Amino acid sequence: MLDELSTLTSATVGTALDALSLRQQLIAANLANAGSAGYSPARVDFETALSRELESGGDRSVQETLDALAKLRAGLNEGQFTSRSQQQGVEIDLEMLRLNETVIRYQALIQGLGKYGSLTRMAISGEVKP
Repeated sequence: MLDELSTLTSATVGTALDALSLRQQLIAANLANAGSAGYSPARVDFETALSRELESGGDRSVQETLDALAKLRAGLNEGQFTSRSQQQGVEIDLEMLRLNETVIRYQALIQGLGKYGSLTRMAISGEVKP
């Protein structure tokens, strides 16, 4: 049971980190093309699809949820969650805000995964720290 939970947690966090990494790459491209005439900023909208999969995960086995996460990850790599804005030009302040938000989310996931690992180690070893 613990192994399945650990695998599912790692797969979910890994998928979310991939999405955030892609978002950061697109923001960097948007900033790099800020002065280009006719450039439309790119966006990644992945959170809704990930939430939907995780919410329906209670009705599925761990393997089915892992398969759904793998499909989401493949879709992410194929650009299914990437779109171009209808606006022309890049709003640098908005892109910097998105960049900072992405960094904070990335850090929160990494820290959460580290704490999850610490809790798992403590549960396995029976060690309790004051």
